[in-house]
Amino acid sequence: MVESSTVNTEDDRTDEETPEAASVLEDEETPEEAPVLEGEELRVARAEAAREVLLGTAGRYHDVITYQALGAAVVERTGVHTKQLLQYWISDVLLRVARECAARDEPNLASLCVNNTGSVGEGYRAAVLAVTGEEPADADDHAATQRLACHRHFEATNLPESGGQAALAPKLAASRSRARKNAWEAREIPLCPDCNLALPANGVCDECD
Repeated sequence: MVESSTVNTEDDRTDEETPEAASVLEDEETPEEAPVLEGEELRVARAEAAREVLLGTAGRYHDVITYQALGAAVVERTGVHTKQLLQYWISDVLLRVARECAARDEPNLASLCVNNTGSVGEGYRAAVLAVTGEEPADADDHAATQRLACHRHFEATNLPESGGQAALAPKLAASRSRARKNAWEAREIPLCPDCNLALPANGVCDECD
């Protein structure tokens, strides 16, 4: 006896087995590659990403973010990694943020970004000059005022009912306090030439007068 066998013809194939169906499934399972950002598109995308991060910082009273942390967040949000050092592109990002704030009639969100010493640095001074036409006498004092304005404008969650106060970044405030203390301790105290006691502010010795 000859055993019967089953032979699949073209008509017996299911949709999954046809070349056309396999091609469709392959197309559906292959994600489209995201366009590579570069040039002006990349610069715009970086500024938009930085603005979103800084808005979050503005929502927390007396909070600041370092250049390094902001740069890392921008890279993560744009998905564009670069071998170029942060210092060569973050200034352009913050300048664009500052210009966008000015166009929206908002306080300067770039004031929330500081370096490792707690200072906004010379890049902030240059950005303020470029946007407003006026160079701040003290960039960090100017930034402290702008940060408070940001916290108020964007309604920081922990803003005091009094409206809060402008403040330097903690590290910078501490270093300036130490500098003032050291300067005070190192000051030259005038002495009376006769008794060698410290002279009062009027320069007249109380003991020898």
